[in-house]
Amino acid sequence: ARFSYTPATMNQGRYIQDGPPASGFGRINYRRMLASSRGPSGIQIFMGVAAMFAFGMVQVNRYHKEREAVAAERLEARMAIIPVLQAEEDQRYVAARQEQLERERKIMAGVPGYTDEPFYKTRWMPPAKPMVG
Repeated sequence: ARFSYTPATMNQGRYIQDGPPASGFGRINYRRMLASSRGPSGIQIFMGVAAMFAFGMVQVNRYHKEREAVAAERLEARMAIIPVLQAEEDQRYVAARQEQLERERKIMAGVPGYTDEPFYKTRWMPPAKPMVG
């Protein structure tokens, strides 16, 4: 028995502990079990990492060129439609300016000497909107 305890009285109760076998325990193999080949050498690892890095950089360069081509195509498309967009904006501006002048004429109808000529004799242009960018 591995552990035996017989409670009877204080004088009789004893613990019985097992010890090692008479022939002793077997050996414990604590040395590393290595195969005959210990894997790739340092230069092989370095060359492998360098090859993976080079492949990754090639992929990054390809992606960058593709992204630049898409961006250039978008810019060309936007530049191609700028005249149409500008014409639409000019039409909108002319209509809004006419409405403004009509409101101004109604408001200033009772003012003697009013004309819708500009007060300042300078060249004025509407603010430019960034169309490309």
